Amino acid sequence: MSEVKRYCDLVLSGKIVAGTLVKQACERHLKDLQRKDFEYYFDESECERWFAMFEMLNLWKGEWSGQTFKLELWQKFIIGSIIGWKHKRTHLRRFKKAYMEMARKNAKTTLMAGLSIGFMAIDGEEGAQIITAATKEEQARIVVNDTAKILQCSPLVNPPDAEYFRVYELRNEAHRILTPITNSYMKALGRDSKSQDGLDIHLGIIDEYHAHETNSLLDVIESGMAARKQPLLSIITTAGFNLLSPCYEFRKSCEKILSGELTDESLFAVIYSLDAGDDWQDENNWIKSNPNLDVSVKREFLRSQMVDAINRPTKQVAFLTKNMNMWVDAPTVWIPDSTWVEQGIDISIEELAGYECYGGLDLASTSDTTALVFYFPDVNGKQIIYPFFYIPKETAKEKEYEVKVPYKQWAKDGWLTFTDGNLGKRTDYSYIRKTIKDLLDKGWWIHSIGYDRWNSDQLVGELRNDGVIMEAHSQGIAAMSYPTKDFEKRIISGKLYHNNSPVMRWQMKNVVLFSDANENVKIAKDKSTQKVDGPVASVMAIARYLVVTAEGEQVYLL
Repeated sequence: MSEVKRYCDLVLSGKIVAGTLVKQACERHLKDLQRKDFEYYFDESECERWFAMFEMLNLWKGEWSGQTFKLELWQKFIIGSIIGWKHKRTHLRRFKKAYMEMARKNAKTTLMAGLSIGFMAIDGEEGAQIITAATKEEQARIVVNDTAKILQCSPLVNPPDAEYFRVYELRNEAHRILTPITNSYMKALGRDSKSQDGLDIHLGIIDEYHAHETNSLLDVIESGMAARKQPLLSIITTAGFNLLSPCYEFRKSCEKILSGELTDESLFAVIYSLDAGDDWQDENNWIKSNPNLDVSVKREFLRSQMVDAINRPTKQVAFLTKNMNMWVDAPTVWIPDSTWVEQGIDISIEELAGYECYGGLDLASTSDTTALVFYFPDVNGKQIIYPFFYIPKETAKEKEYEVKVPYKQWAKDGWLTFTDGNLGKRTDYSYIRKTIKDLLDKGWWIHSIGYDRWNSDQLVGELRNDGVIMEAHSQGIAAMSYPTKDFEKRIISGKLYHNNSPVMRWQMKNVVLFSDANENVKIAKDKSTQKVDGPVASVMAIARYLVVTAEGEQVYLL
């Protein structure tokens, strides 16, 4: 029995735990073996030849340094499927594309390095190009460098006294590998590479496809394969958060092919992922996304990451996408209401006189609430945020009816200020100016206030004339990420207190975070359920303090 079929049998019998999409990939293989008049056949001897080549390679890093590459059964399924299926008439490989998706740390890069060596050494194609492609050339070079390191410590494949492979380095990293026997080579290509022309690609590897905003690089790779007899486009990725990305769109097509809804005999797909409804906190499910669990993926590492994701909401999207290989729409609910409530204390404006504070001002875009929040880094050993909210009276009447928010009661209780006057449904910013002047008169020590540049020129100018230091703060994710995480950390750790404002509590429950591919986060105003100007202003107030005191890493721009 071939190793590929053995893997399929073990998966479908339940002896190897796998998700539905992997089971479907195995079912597809077994059905194809039984198809009558099928134009393709499975070459087991070719698979064995490639497996033997892999196991002549030596690994070079970590605990496996110097050890032979011992293929796991799931890896044999992937390599064997890609290599073993051939056309009955031409004997050329069946699959022109391969889509492989799994969580990080499952040795994807090492697998692609071995595949690259095989395409250079076994296929024997003259002038073949092996191209690894990523959004940035630096990322694409990771596979090239890994391939070079493996070759340099694998004397059975690359004897030191022979010149089967030449590695050319740039700044101590491999940037090109040449095979003199066939004049073939391997190099990296990024969207930022100077040249993308003149390609004659035998193997193209798209690395971390989820990070690609467009298919421009993939199109370059595909167009460079036109002159080759049996090229392969190998797409290897972890899940992402952008459900409108080309990667997710392609994944959905792969799902339909695996389920039998669509047919594409030239595409191989295997997706290691949790099933809908699976509990990601249940360790028994982790192998579905991590086929190399307890080999290259350490269970203890996943446990620590899971605890971090549970305790720190900003980490949850990263854990689900990178460690559980789950496609998650970027927004995620932020700080639990119970945690927020626990940090409430009774404190008055008068009690805060004389203590240094930093402000954040988020003005209403049109006619809704505006927030002014102050952060006190040290009030008798406590960190405190104190918010003020404003809304036009006419708007409050409409909103209270529409969204059932008790603006009238909040205003009556002093948690919210109605701005009357000639501006109708637009917030009268003179109320904000008056609040700040009153606080200064009461002895508040306001160091400075961060503000959003949008529609703020007049108010900012007036406050500066009053002697208040005003500093613009960008609302971009680069500027908001670090202070957002810092704000969360102070709340979760129990170090930051607030004045029990019901308006702020409501808005904290409205917050939804947006996370990008680099784990940057910000409050997503467009995706949050209702108003979130209080939390946004709080983040800006924290940012002011961080900038002035140079506390923490200054990894954001103002």
